[in-house]
Order: sequence, then structure tokens, then C-alpha cells
Amino acid sequence: MINKNALHYVMRCSTRILLIIIGLSICQAYISNSKSYSQTKYPVTELRFSYDYQSGAFIRRISGTVKNPQGLWDALQPLQPPPGARGDYGLIGDDAKLGKEPGYGLRQLGQVARRFITFEKFYVIQPQGFIWIGVQPGTFTSARELNDTSLGWVFFDVRAKFEADLKRLLY
Repeated sequence: MINKNALHYVMRCSTRILLIIIGLSICQAYISNSKSYSQTKYPVTELRFSYDYQSGAFIRRISGTVKNPQGLWDALQPLQPPPGARGDYGLIGDDAKLGKEPGYGLRQLGQVARRFITFEKFYVIQPQGFIWIGVQPGTFTSARELNDTSLGWVFFDVRAKFEADLKRLLY
């Protein structure tokens, strides 16, 4: 003969187990139908960077923040080399292909850099010989010391690194 209390206890436990199983199934279905955190595209707030570049006597060691990565990306898109250019936008000698004076492309890059980048560490060595396009020679520890053309050359040398990081961050 089965004890009624034992049978009642088993039925209560079975009901609780069944409710737990149903609850877990509902949670699992909800989780599998919603996007995970890594799949959801959230607005990017800033890009932190640290770049070292050296080519001969040209040295650029910079780090800082881009508070508006999408804005920097959008500002760089129209600054592309003109047809027949020998290299990237701002390369010396290609300004004439745009119908502009020497240093024009570098100046534009410098203005973009100044608008979107906050430099926290800045160490730049710029050799002599480019004053004719407006580039200042010397050793600099602040972006404020440089005119737009000189800052544009610094940015020109690390633009590919910025664009790779921006692309990774935004897309």
C-alpha cells in the first residue's frame, strides 16, 4: 500500500520540477531569440590610440583620443588622392594635380587632425628642408606648437593606422 503523504510529496516535487523545466525552457528560448551583446551594434564613443612611426630622421610618437570616431572617418573620406597621384592624399607634389599650392593636402589633413584628435603624448622630430611647403623643422612635444601643414605631415605618416583602427571600431 502506498503512503498518501509520500504520494502527495512526490506530486508536489514533480510539479515544482515541471515548473522549473518550463521556466528554463522559456528563458532559453528568450535568450536564443535575442541578440547577444557582441552581435548588437552600439554607438562607439571614442577611440584611444598610441602610434609609433619612424622613417629615417622622421619620428612620430603620439597617443591620445578621438572623441568622435565616426566624424573623423567621415572627414577623411573626401581626402583621397587625385587621379594620377603618386601616393596617398597630401603627398608632396600631388597638390598641383588638385590645382592647389604646395602643402595644401597636408594643411587639410592637419585641420582634420586638430578638429578630431586630442593628443595626450606627442613627440615629433621633423627634419629640415620642407619650409617651402610650410612644414616646420624641429623637435616638438605638443601639437599646439605645429602649424596645420606640419601637423598634417604627422597625421599623413600615421593615417593608415588611424583608418585601420577606425574601420575595426566602426565596422
